[in-house]
Amino acid sequence: MNSLGPFGLLVIAVVVAALFVLAGAIAILLGRNLIIGRPVWTHVKKWLLYPLIATLMIAVFTGSFFYAASRAIDEHTIVEWMNITLTALFVFGFAARKSWRF
Repeated sequence: MNSLGPFGLLVIAVVVAALFVLAGAIAILLGRNLIIGRPVWTHVKKWLLYPLIATLMIAVFTGSFFYAASRAIDEHTIVEWMNITLTALFVFGFAARKSWRF
């Protein structure tokens, strides 16, 4: 048997799922660009960045959840901080994106 534990198995599952999403996203992007008539590799950087950011966010939140569990921090507290962090990221990210050119 392996000694990865629940966190190791979860990280492997997230990475494999991200690879499947990337493979599908690249195929859709290439097909779309071929149908529209654009150069094939237009916006590939953006399409590859989104699943990477999502994978990193999942890994960070999962890691913080397991770290809090190992330190006997209340589950409710860590979920509240995750909600606060996500809300702040969306609010400030949206504001920065809309006002970036100013």
